[in-house]
Amino acid sequence: AFARESFGSWPIGIPSPSSPQYTAYTFFGNGCLEGRQSVSTGFNTQTVTFGDFRALQILGSPLSDSRKTCSVGITVTPENGAQYRIVSVQAQGQSFAQAAGATSEITVSYFAFGSSITGQLNNKLKSDINGPFDLTNATPQNLQASPWTPCNLGSKVFTVNTNLRVSTRTNVKPVFFLNNLILHWERRGC
Repeated sequence: AFARESFGSWPIGIPSPSSPQYTAYTFFGNGCLEGRQSVSTGFNTQTVTFGDFRALQILGSPLSDSRKTCSVGITVTPENGAQYRIVSVQAQGQSFAQAAGATSEITVSYFAFGSSITGQLNNKLKSDINGPFDLTNATPQNLQASPWTPCNLGSKVFTVNTNLRVSTRTNVKPVFFLNNLILHWERRGC
């Protein structure tokens, strides 16, 4: 059995285990422009950087411009005897509501193939948020709800679904950009 790893800390005197292999990334949705995403991987984090993931509402634009989605499929190959999960999600971007009555909303849900549990970040930004934001779902309740990969079943796909929405009841032109989605991972023995 392995000791539990969380957010990069590791007990002194115990060798750090190998990290899982992330063998493939698949992007799809109307917010994922082809070739505009990149992924960087650290010891227990992955940062998905979006080139132009934005929702906006301007006069005459189709409704689809105000609702954008991007799903990321991450193929994870755990070492034998280990499980992995996303313990928290951090979303970074900018919201420009410009006036009262406008809202921006982000929803991020994630699950492991074969698990019935879904983790989630859901946040609605009111019109007083103009400029950068940094949101996270790192709470004890969300930690308990985060799904693990099944034990000893080979490669599994984690799916991370991200939805951006803007709305307004006035003539303002809200714009909502998502720049980075940071996934924090954890491992444990089976």
